[in-house]
Amino acid sequence: MPENIGDNINIVKRTITVFFLLDKSASMKGERIAALNAAIPVTVDALKEICEDNPNLRIVIKVIEFSNQVELTSGANGQDVDNFIWRDLVVDGYTATASAINLLSDNLSLEIMPKRGYPPVCVLISDGYCTEKEELYNAAIDRLNNEPWGRKAARIVISIGDDLDEVALRKFVNKNGEYINCTDASQIRDYVVTVTTNATLSQSESTMPKDEDSFDDVSGAEAAEEVDLDDTF
Repeated sequence: MPENIGDNINIVKRTITVFFLLDKSASMKGERIAALNAAIPVTVDALKEICEDNPNLRIVIKVIEFSNQVELTSGANGQDVDNFIWRDLVVDGYTATASAINLLSDNLSLEIMPKRGYPPVCVLISDGYCTEKEELYNAAIDRLNNEPWGRKAARIVISIGDDLDEVALRKFVNKNGEYINCTDASQIRDYVVTVTTNATLSQSESTMPKDEDSFDDVSGAEAAEEVDLDDTF
């Protein structure tokens, strides 16, 4: 996205999308949801600083909230980090993690992701077990793994507490990401800020397919093939 900075000088910005998949099920009530509600705005402020230090970078934020239902609360196109508006999560219901991951895959499709963007950052934050059927969860992970941008993404899990399905949550993590456990709600803010900003900086330094402009001119299948050939996998 070009930005005019005066004297007919345009800076061409490349986009990195940061996804937050946020568990707002009933088990998150109390200190956990309060800490998470505090963590996201602070993280956004830290991401703004990254943009200030990197004028060629544009950060777009997409938020997927999940309990009984899943919702892309940031809008279909996400929100630029400078214009991001946070609304506090309200706890309710069960934990539809599989549906949240499927919604993430929808938004990682080649048709939706920026054609010249950096590999995205996907941060899943949860404190429990997926309450959907195991086969649905595994199918959602398989689908994510089959999305070209799903494979290139930095896929991170921040789990909370010890009453959770670590095996299932670790399936979300890929080689570009990491699994972190918060043993106490007081750790949530610092972990969310640090992990998200570090991953954003790392992904914005990633290499792209040989021809960055190729996504403008090829079909989805051909674009997928180019991403598969990238030696950063």
